[in-house]
Amino acid sequence: GPDNVQPALKLVEFQLRNNQPAAAKESTKFLTAKAPDALPVLFMLARVNLANSELVPARANLSRAATLANQNPTLLLKIAMLQS
Repeated sequence: GPDNVQPALKLVEFQLRNNQPAAAKESTKFLTAKAPDALPVLFMLARVNLANSELVPARANLSRAATLANQNPTLLLKIAMLQS
C-alpha cells in the first residue's frame, strides 16, 4: 500500500533537494510501479517533472491528482501551488 512508498518518497525528496533531478526521475519508477494513483506519489511525480522541465507530464500528474482529490480544499490548494 501507500505506506510502502514512504522510503522511496523520502529518497526522491532528498534527490530533489540536492539538485539531482535526473536521479529523482529514475527513483520515481519504483513509485509509479508500486502506487501509481496515490496522491503523495502523484505530487512527487509532478515535482520531479517540473524539476526536469517536463511541463506536459507535470500537468497530467496534477490533473490526475485533482481528480483523485475529489474536491478536498487542502489537496486542491497543494495542486494549485505546484501548478503556479
